[in-house]
Amino acid sequence: MTFDATITVGTILQTLVLAGVVIGAYTRISGRIVSLETKVSLLYDWWAGEMERRGVQRP
Repeated sequence: MTFDATITVGTILQTLVLAGVVIGAYTRISGRIVSLETKVSLLYDWWAGEMERRGVQRP
């Protein structure tokens, strides 16, 4: 049980880091300066969508 939870938390963290890198790279490539608040909002929306897709309730 604990092992599964650890994998899940690790996977979520890894996914969030990856999404942050992707969003950061996208904003640099597009040449727009996006505020941290906007990045966090985009990241949360994306993460919530991923969780909904996996059948987890949105917090």
